[in-house]
Amino acid sequence: ACRRIATAQPLEPDGLFLIHDSHHHLDRYLARGVHGAIANLGYLPGGDKSLITRPDTTVCALQQVLEALVPGGRLAVVVYPGHAGAEEEVAAVEAWAASLAPADFDVLRLAVVNRRKAPWLLAVARRPVELAG
Repeated sequence: ACRRIATAQPLEPDGLFLIHDSHHHLDRYLARGVHGAIANLGYLPGGDKSLITRPDTTVCALQQVLEALVPGGRLAVVVYPGHAGAEEEVAAVEAWAASLAPADFDVLRLAVVNRRKAPWLLAVARRPVELAG
C-alpha cells in the first residue's frame, strides 16, 4: 500500500507530491506525457543500507518511465556501483539501456573513468518524432 509522506511545506500547489511505494509500481501514479524523470538507484544516503533497489524492480520502473515519455522527453538515472548487490543491478540497467532501439532513443553514459566504484549517470532521450525511425 502507498501513503503520502509528510513534508515541511505542501508540494501539491506546484503539482508535486511524494509517494511511499516501490518504484516498480510507478504505473499506478505516472501519467502519460512525461517530459522528464530522475531515478536515483542504490540506497537512501543515511538510511538503512540493507534496503536497496533491485535489478528486476529497477528495470521495470525504468521501462514504465520510458513508455510515458513524450518525444523529446528525458530520463536521468544515477547508478551507484559501490554497494552490496549493485553488480547485478548495474548489469541489468546496462543491458536494458543497450537494448533500446537507436531509432527511437539516444542513450548516454557519463562516468568518472579513474574511480571504478564512483556513481555514474545514464541519460535516455526519446527522439523527437521527426528524428525517430
